[in-house]
Amino acid sequence: PAKFDFKPKEHFELGEALRFGLLFGVITFAAKAAQVYLGDSGVYLAGAIAGLTDVDAIALSMAQLARADTASATLASRTIVIAVAANTVFKAGMVAFLGAPSLRRVILAASSVILIAAALAAWAI
Repeated sequence: PAKFDFKPKEHFELGEALRFGLLFGVITFAAKAAQVYLGDSGVYLAGAIAGLTDVDAIALSMAQLARADTASATLASRTIVIAVAANTVFKAGMVAFLGAPSLRRVILAASSVILIAAALAAWAI
């Protein structure tokens, strides 16, 4: 049997905090630039791209946007949902390509339910 050496990330370590801070800054800048140059669809695109790697940074960036401009709350909410959906698709894809067939079936079924819920949530917002 394979042995896994799992070590949880230490979010309170300086290197990890600096990496997250940099990622947050880049995503906030990219989302604002996308909004200025491409409108709401640019923010959605930035959310989808950011969601491929990390949902936390885009969620915080959108929370900051909604707090600064309450009229942007719907935009921020939809962007977070899009980021979560993109993250789910990316990770499910990794499992589909790298995982055992039995795990693949379970993850793809669960991911499908999550994506349907995300689509309904984005529509309802």
